Amino acid sequence: WAGGVPDTHILNRFADAVLGNLHATLAQIDHAEFDATAALMADPARKVYATGGRITHAMAEYFVTHMKVIRPGVSLISEMSNAWPPALIEMAPGDVFLAFDIRRYENNVLQLVEMAAEQGAEVVLITDPWVSPAAAYARYRFSAQIEVPSAWDSTVAIQVLVETLMAAIQSLTWQATEARMKRLEELYARARFFRRAK
Repeated sequence: WAGGVPDTHILNRFADAVLGNLHATLAQIDHAEFDATAALMADPARKVYATGGRITHAMAEYFVTHMKVIRPGVSLISEMSNAWPPALIEMAPGDVFLAFDIRRYENNVLQLVEMAAEQGAEVVLITDPWVSPAAAYARYRFSAQIEVPSAWDSTVAIQVLVETLMAAIQSLTWQATEARMKRLEELYARARFFRRAK
């Protein structure tokens, strides 16, 4: 919490709301469903796809960026519908499709989830307490608390959920992931992608 300001200051009120959201989100997650989701996404025989809406697409992109380090066969599906057919045609039964959809629920997310389910994908939905209509097609659903003292909803609890899920997947795939990360670092070094610390 911010020091030197009253408890009623927005810094502290917002922090209180976010921490409350995080506690409430984690408290209602079914551990068995969480573990099953991580196992699905760790299975090298399954490809993993992700998408989101206007705000949550950034969460999907974040997830895919890190998952590409953990394992191969991970793709981000654009929110633009003209990109869907090439992605869907590659989607096989048993592949995993992670969708993010919080209020106001978006028709394009619902339509894409429906089409992915028709392809035989295992749909995992991260939504809010009021639950996206896409839940009708989801094998696993996780609802994150998002309300804060702001005109915009908070995605902090979703971010923690995503990072925890990635940590669980990494632990299941560590032998392959460790070798993959070492090779990736070698490629980054060769490309001189990152600036060396002084």
